[in-house]
Parts: sequence; structure tokens; C-alpha cells
Amino acid sequence: MLAAKSAILNSGIIRFRKATSLRMSTAILINRKQVMDATQINYKKILIVDDERGWRDLLAYELPNHGYGFVTVACDGFEAIEKASQETFDLVLLDIKMPGMDGIEVFITLRKSQPHIKVILMSGHVAEEQIQRKTRSDVTAFIRKPFEIDFMIKSIGQVFA
Repeated sequence: MLAAKSAILNSGIIRFRKATSLRMSTAILINRKQVMDATQINYKKILIVDDERGWRDLLAYELPNHGYGFVTVACDGFEAIEKASQETFDLVLLDIKMPGMDGIEVFITLRKSQPHIKVILMSGHVAEEQIQRKTRSDVTAFIRKPFEIDFMIKSIGQVFA
């Protein structure tokens, strides 16, 4: 599968892109120091939605280093809805407190169009009990910020187990 992709080296990151005939190019980001073979890559599609660039960049960098190769990012709820309308995701890492459309609204909208989608909500400002009331306990998991990246990787692994 990787042989059919083209590789581009950019700022210490190798990007593999699917052929454009699939109408959506999904990047696999892999740290140059840790190039993985195809058997180590998990082909689940993950959408990261966070208005804080630091969290977004950290997750987009670390997930491929742990074998999650198909990662897409969105900086707000509106962009997340747009990307989810163009592509099906297996998991969404979704910040709750965002300007414009908050994570709960995004969650409800995503569930209408993709009822099977798994969602891990993230927040440093909202209590888990409030989230469960608003989402009717349909959330796959809740992770309080700040979190250790290893804890997030373990949580994602449990979602896909």
C-alpha cells in the first residue's frame, strides 16, 4: 500500500499522500528518526479538533510516531464538520471549549452524520459529569487536559482494542 504513495520530505517529516484519484489526500506523518514499515501503521483515520495550536500540533506529531498513520487536523468545530462531511473517520479527538461551535455541538452534529464514530472529548475546563448529561453518555472517553501523551496513546489503543 505504501509503495503506491508518493513521499515528500519537508522539515524533518516524511509525508505520504494517497493518490488524488481518491478525492481526498490523507497525510501520514512520520518522524524521520522513526520510519515505520507498513505492518506497524494502524490504518484507522483520526481527526484532531482543537483550537489550541499547541495541542493540535503535539497530537498530530505524536500519533504517527506511535503507529497511527492517518491523522487529519481541524482548528475549530466548523472545519471539523466540513472535513467529516468529506471523509469518514474512525476516531475524533475533540476539544470541548472552542470559540464559535463548541465540542458538544460538534459531537452532536458528527453523531447525526456518522453514528458509528468514536469520540474522545478533551477539556481542562469542564467536568465529566456535565459532559455525560449533555451527550447522553454516548462519548467513547473523556480526557482531562493537560494530559501526558502516553496516556492519550494508551486511551486511543483501548478505543481500537
